Amino acid sequence: KRQVSGYDLNSSTFQKISLQYKSEAGQNWVPFMNCYVDSNDYANANEPKLYINGQTSFDVSLDMKDMQDRKELSKFMNNKKF
Repeated sequence: KRQVSGYDLNSSTFQKISLQYKSEAGQNWVPFMNCYVDSNDYANANEPKLYINGQTSFDVSLDMKDMQDRKELSKFMNNKKF
């Protein structure tokens, strides 16, 4: 379990946090979960997703036991869509 924090809920350009992971040997990031600030964006998004709902931090778990050569990483991307 990892805690995500340090984002600015007051920023007008902040739409979501995209959590991703990748293989240590790989070059491509794989989307894991999108965390939304706006309830409408959240309602229209595909799973897996999380509604931040004004929280200044939240916990995320990524089950890695079946992922060979995987390392958990998070990448914060504002204003980007997959």
